[in-house]
Formats: sequence, structure tokens, C-alpha cells
Amino acid sequence: MKRTIGVILGSLMAAASATMGCGDLDPGDSQSILGDPAPAADEDIGVIELALQSVPPEVSCIRVTAKGPYREKVVDVPVVAGPSMSQVLTGFPLGKVTLRAEAFAGACDTLTTKTIGAWVSDPIEASIVEGTKTKVEFNMHRNGRLDITFNFPEEPVCSAAGLACKSSKECCGAVCKTDVCQMPAS
Repeated sequence: MKRTIGVILGSLMAAASATMGCGDLDPGDSQSILGDPAPAADEDIGVIELALQSVPPEVSCIRVTAKGPYREKVVDVPVVAGPSMSQVLTGFPLGKVTLRAEAFAGACDTLTTKTIGAWVSDPIEASIVEGTKTKVEFNMHRNGRLDITFNFPEEPVCSAAGLACKSSKECCGAVCKTDVCQMPAS
């Protein structure tokens, strides 16, 4: 089953985003909507509007990671299974940004950096430019996991006498004569 999360990206000045009616932000607030300290009024920040088309019943938290050229921002958003919802997120880097989304069964406050999401997105590159909005859509996939083992059996690094060769470098005896590895002369 394929799930889609639509995201509208934009970048605005902190004060401008608050005065334009972006969520519950107020220019005098010292906290953003997710509890992070609000950036200084003159600091450029990226604003993301997270729009979820539908949330599967096993999902309680969505993590959005944005990695920009100079910094990375990770935000965990509590969600409720079922109908669509949207929420404004702030503090994202400007410029070329790589975005990823993960969905978790557990509550956001129980997640760690080692928690593995039940759903994951492919990475998406977007350009967040001050004063513009870009629409981004995450295609979520169930996160299958593998336990992989690598074996490196010993193999000869040269060809034994009697095997075909093109140069003496290939032969264990360092002699290639008439396209066949030879034993070195004693």
C-alpha cells in the first residue's frame, strides 16, 4: 500500500510568518509551535506546512528531517490515525535541502535517534528560498528490514601454473609464456 504525505515548503522571516497567520505563531512568543525556541526576528527560517492526506492506524508520530548546506533540522509531529490534517513547522534551513520522512507507531516523546520507523520516504531534494513556496510530496513505503551477513572467502590473488594469462603480473609464479602461467625457472 502506498501512502502519500503532501508538504508545502516555504521560507519566510520569523516575524513575517507570524503576522501572515501561519498557525498559532505570535511575534511575541518565545516558543514555536513545537516547543523549540523561536529564532531571532531577523533570522531567516524555512517554514513547512505538513499536510497529511491520511494517517494509517498504526502511526502515532511523523518525523521530518531536513538537511541543508549548513545545518540539519529534525521535527517529530504527533499525529492521529484517520482523516487528513495539517500543521505548520518552522526553523528549517534555507537553500538546497534534502528532506526525509519517517512514520512511527510509538508516541513522539518515546522516540530516540535509534528508533526505526514503520514507514519511510525516499529522500527529496527541494530548494527553500525566502518568500517562496514549493510543494513536495513524500511517498511513504513500509520499512522492510533485513539482517545481512557478508562473507569474504579466501580466493587466490594470482593464477596458478597452467591457467590462461595475458601478462606475468597475473601469474603466481610471475611467468606468463604463450598465454599460460608457468612455474618460474629454478
